[in-house]
This record gives sequence, C-alpha cells and structure tokens, in this order.
Amino acid sequence: MIPLFLSLVLLAAAVPPDESAAIPLTPGIFWTVDRMDDLACISHQASSRSRRDPVVSGHSDQSRWSRCRSIVEDGDGRKGPRQQENRRLQQKAGEKCRLKVHIIRVRPGAARWRFIRGTKGASVEVADLPVADRPLVAINGGYFDTDGTPMGLMVHDGKELNPLRKADWGILWIDREGRGHLHHRRDFRWPRWKKKVDFAVECGPRVLVAGRPTGVHPGAARRTLIGVRRDGDLLLAVFPTRVDLQDAGRWLHEVWQVEQLLNLDGGSSTQLALQEGDRWRTLEAGVPVPTLIGLFPSVEESGKED
Repeated sequence: MIPLFLSLVLLAAAVPPDESAAIPLTPGIFWTVDRMDDLACISHQASSRSRRDPVVSGHSDQSRWSRCRSIVEDGDGRKGPRQQENRRLQQKAGEKCRLKVHIIRVRPGAARWRFIRGTKGASVEVADLPVADRPLVAINGGYFDTDGTPMGLMVHDGKELNPLRKADWGILWIDREGRGHLHHRRDFRWPRWKKKVDFAVECGPRVLVAGRPTGVHPGAARRTLIGVRRDGDLLLAVFPTRVDLQDAGRWLHEVWQVEQLLNLDGGSSTQLALQEGDRWRTLEAGVPVPTLIGLFPSVEESGKED
C-alpha cells in the first residue's frame, strides 16, 4: 500500500498551475515560479516507511512519474490511527521533495529571440551589457567546446551564426511569425528553410516529441529546457537544482501541456536573469558561458506601449 502522505503529494502535483500568479514581464511574456515534486526524493521518503512500497520496488519501462500517478489514480483507501502522523510526514516530505522551477511562457510573436555572444569565445555577462542592450529574459544557450566555441546550429534574425552539427540532436526553431517548432537535426532543411527561419538553436537530446517521451537516459542535473506548448506558446523551464530529465519532461507535459521539448546545456551552465519592472535580477547563477539566449520585446509589442 502506498503511504497516504505520498498519495497527497502526488495528487497535488497533478493540479494545473495557477496562471493568475504569473508575473507579466511585457505583453505576451510571463514569468512563474512553480514547484515540481521530485519523485526520487518522494520514493526515498516512502521507502523509509515501507520496504514493500510499489513506487520503489521492481522494474518497469514506465517512468517513476507514470508509475506513481497510476498508483495514486487507483487509490489506496487506507485509513487508520496513523492518519494524523501521515499528514505531518506529507507536509515534511512536501517541503523536502519539491523542486523550484522557473517558467517563462511566451506568446507567439511576443518576443524577438536572439543570441548574446562573447567575443572570440569569451564568456558573456548580461549584467555587463549596457542597459539599453539588455534582454527581458536571458538563459544559457547550447553546448560549447572547451575553448568556448559553440557546438551546433545557431541562427537569429535569419542569419547563421554557427553551422549545423551532425549529431543526434534536435533543433528548436522559430519561424517569422514567432511560432515554435522542433525537428531532429536530420529532418531540418537548412539552408533550404532559410527564408522562414528567424531563430534556431541545436542541442540535445529531444525530451518530448508530439507529447511522447523519447526515452532519454535517466540522470539528474540542473536543467535548462525550451519547448512548445499544446496551444502554441513557447516555454522556457529552468531547474536550478538537480532533476531527472525524464521526470522533468513528463511533468512539463502533464502540468504545463508541453508537447515538444529540447534539452539545452545544463549543469553548472544553467542560469536565468530577467528584467522585472525597473530591476534587473539574476535569479539563478551559473558559470560564465560564451552564449546566452535573450528574449527582447517584439517590434509590434514595443510599438503598442509607446
């Protein structure tokens, strides 16, 4: 039987986010701090209560997320004198096992997506940029070599900044209307599609394709991910603490309706800074990187505010 406190934690995880709590950075771009239940942590808490916990016993091709959800949806129906203690344990486990996630949601056409690069492989710090040149949002970009040379295709404003890399990676690209798309590198027709591509970043692996997990290798690390929601909005997710990539993908699909998802550089490279009102805030710091992805207000939105 699954402990009551685990059931309550997982049921809470399935609740859609309260988007009224989102902070608008500019028309069409919103920032939310959400919380994801770390299933590895919760399973550890549960296993300390019972060696027969079905969440941690046995092997399954399903992710821990799906297994836990299926158990919860079946229900355990357990009642007894330990109920009050289980509620206390649920609260304690919830505090320990909930991971902070920064979500940036972008309406199609609300932002101009641009790369911010250092000179000759040097690292770039957004805080060092002139105020007028700072983006609304900045995250780390794709992978780079030991000498700071970017790895993989980079395109902005329709111009190629770095060539395509023949790797088993994906390419998240944005067309001239601001709509997001995800293709495997071998299916991306470059430079044939040059006239319709405004922005593109090559990295990997792809985590979700048409809402389905791609079967990435399990492993926990800090994460920066970029994806496309079911309604067409683009979404950035920054996990400043270690999280399993499969679990992150399934959670973003179930809670934030992400259908296409690409993993960017992570680990110590993961970082996020944004402009909130008149303040520039570095929310999550990482090591200096040679390339950042910046979101700037679109020309249309800037004109509306003037």
